[in-house]
Amino acid sequence: MQTTQSTFTLLSTAQWLDNYLLQKGQMYTNTTSRLYYRTDSQLGNGYTAYCAPFRSLVWDSGVSGAWIFDAVSGSFGGAYSQISRGTSGLVTDFVNGRAVFPSSTVNSSAIISGSYAIKDFNIYFANQGADRMVFSNKYYLNSRFNRPITGIPPSYDMVTPCIFVSNAGLSNADLSFDGRSDTRTEVKLNVLAETQPQLENALSLLAASVDLTFPQLPTSAWPLDSMGDYKSGYNYVQVKSDYEDKPFYTITDVRTHKFSDAVQVDEAIFVGEAQLTIDIPRYIR
Repeated sequence: MQTTQSTFTLLSTAQWLDNYLLQKGQMYTNTTSRLYYRTDSQLGNGYTAYCAPFRSLVWDSGVSGAWIFDAVSGSFGGAYSQISRGTSGLVTDFVNGRAVFPSSTVNSSAIISGSYAIKDFNIYFANQGADRMVFSNKYYLNSRFNRPITGIPPSYDMVTPCIFVSNAGLSNADLSFDGRSDTRTEVKLNVLAETQPQLENALSLLAASVDLTFPQLPTSAWPLDSMGDYKSGYNYVQVKSDYEDKPFYTITDVRTHKFSDAVQVDEAIFVGEAQLTIDIPRYIR
């Protein structure tokens, strides 16, 4: 199936957005916590998962100061030790905030902990109407603000705080007689925050992104595999350098607004929206 221009734009925007919030906004928290055993039928009988009480975890190693989830410590078969990602079969699932082991390495009674950076906002692609997702769905609120840990997020579910990325429109305008055109995409970012200040900070940061540029990335530049672990490491600054010969998007306009309490999804979730106008010059004929 052919990848559309809209798909390239959304993928590239999501990777830029993740880095922008984490690096420019410092929207993450470093922490150390116990990891909790959880069964997962999708992993199969050969694997055992231990989950952090938060997700998602920062996987961009270029974010200054963020702790990358590279190892776990604990009692494995009675001996206390540390296991690094990629050894003893350990997979670090950044998306679901968990360590995944071969069942032969660890059992359900192990006491395990890890250090990592939690994203303030999870980034999701809207797979249904964005308005319906925001205003009619219920979400698991994964608190970031020093509230007691009451459990671990449901496996694979979307959790808040989060930002949904969706395409709100696409158009082309001729720039020259030789076929060079400006492809303009309207990208909607629906922001679901835990507090009013958190929402305002996110919208303010997004409003300040006018005139920023980022490269068009192929789908192969997505850094994670099907297990939520690295394909081969990831640093967005290096990725930008690797694709500096590709077309670059420019954010030419940003419009933001907050929704009133009357349209909140949940009394604990505050909703806002940013619409980014993103232009990319290209030859279409």
